[in-house]
Amino acid sequence: MEKLIGLNFEFFTDESEDVSTKLIGEVIGYYQTTLGGMKIILTQKGKDLVYIVPVSKLHKKVKTNRP
Repeated sequence: MEKLIGLNFEFFTDESEDVSTKLIGEVIGYYQTTLGGMKIILTQKGKDLVYIVPVSKLHKKVKTNRP
């Protein structure tokens, strides 16, 4: 989990998992729920919102052009 921080992923914001609910965000943290699942904390560049999604809602890693 530690190596996910700083990576960009496509993720789904709700249960329907269609294109309109897919966003790209950078992983800024994670935590374990009381039931043992993992939640991922993502943010989008230039926005103040933070999204908290289960690991299962991560879609795929996105390459970014970092210098």
